Amino acid sequence: MGQRIDQDDVRLAPRFERLGQVAGAAQGRLLLTDTSTNLDSIAASAARLEPTSLAFERCVQHVFREHSVRVKQELEKQVAQYLSGPKRLQKLQTVVERLTRLNLEMAPGANFSIRPFLTQKQAATFPAIQTAAKPVYVFDAAGTRTHTWNDGGLKEHGPYSGQSLTPARPQVCVICQRHRKEQVERFLHKFLHGIPPSKREKSLFAEGFLHKYAVADLSLEFFLANGSTVDAYQRAALSAMEQQRSGHRRWNLVLIQADEFFRNLDGESNPGLVAKAHFLTHGIATHEFEIESTYLRDSQLSYVLNNMALACYAKMGGIPWLLQSNANAAHELVIGLASASISEGQMCDRERVVGIITLFTGDGNYQFSNLSSAVPVNSYQDALFATLQAAINHIWHDMNWQPHEPIRMAFHAFQSAKQAEVNAVRQVMAGLRSCLNNQFGCSLLSMSRTMAI
Repeated sequence: MGQRIDQDDVRLAPRFERLGQVAGAAQGRLLLTDTSTNLDSIAASAARLEPTSLAFERCVQHVFREHSVRVKQELEKQVAQYLSGPKRLQKLQTVVERLTRLNLEMAPGANFSIRPFLTQKQAATFPAIQTAAKPVYVFDAAGTRTHTWNDGGLKEHGPYSGQSLTPARPQVCVICQRHRKEQVERFLHKFLHGIPPSKREKSLFAEGFLHKYAVADLSLEFFLANGSTVDAYQRAALSAMEQQRSGHRRWNLVLIQADEFFRNLDGESNPGLVAKAHFLTHGIATHEFEIESTYLRDSQLSYVLNNMALACYAKMGGIPWLLQSNANAAHELVIGLASASISEGQMCDRERVVGIITLFTGDGNYQFSNLSSAVPVNSYQDALFATLQAAINHIWHDMNWQPHEPIRMAFHAFQSAKQAEVNAVRQVMAGLRSCLNNQFGCSLLSMSRTMAI
């Protein structure tokens, strides 16, 4: 909740100032909590909702009630058309064409003009294009089954670990809301068995998860939540874990149905995250899907299911493919870093914590997840050093690397790292050079800082 503040320049629209969370109402005023100012209330007539998708979601539900799902679907269709390539290009070209006809002045006496978009037809001014070689995906241990398209290779050869996935009949737990069960069952039937092609268009996901990933069979068991509350999801998760503790089941994967508005709920107020955390603490992989996705047309749903199938197969320990690599090149380790800002409320001071979440070898083989404890940035260096040393020691013996073989490490971060983190990584790498040389006789070639956007 917040208010509009007029700008000093009358040409600028008022800006939004966040004030806090509404705790109640009394005598025409809204009572606030989790505030960043000394205000403990604001006149209801002056208050404005924070422009978030959660606020919009609740407004739509309040106004349209039982028709809210259909209204949202129609809105999404309109937005999807507006954001599609042709429509977006048409809109941009209209704006640019309008701007090209204006006499623009950057400062008194400094005129400039806007020209149309660059096209490849303008050979003199258009940048040169160089096409990189496509990666080669490998689908068997011998390296004989390959393809330059990952999805095409899966359809032609099957997954890399198709003959060795254990267990052969995975047991999957499904957490969903009781009144959504029928819709979720239809969704999962399409997930397992595929979407047949229609007369007018092919289906990207005609094979289904079972056939595409060579899974002989799969056992599904539902645990129903009585609503979309944290308590309801927690009870369903506890019931599923009781089945495992009693020895009746050993869950290989948990599918959690969520609502779209869950995205805007933090920590303990998010039912999906609470259920996910419950299973992850027991070492059970989870995958979350939104109920809104289940209402998509089959032509759109096939893309959602195709991505979901790949993620679920990997989370169950399967290897869909590896990348063809040069056996004579340096051993590569790709290390994924993650950070989060934690606070007790939106307006409170936030603490930034950092941890290592994934580690891959250079051919794309997934090695570890959740390698390090999440620690504050000032403790990052010690935790990173200990984690990397233990990980390299494990992989060294597991992959039978020989002494004096070089290692290259690439660190990937979801967002731009702070200089303090970069310096910590550099110091860790310097320490690892001498440590690895003494322990294994290997040489650490380089550390590349790559930010994945």
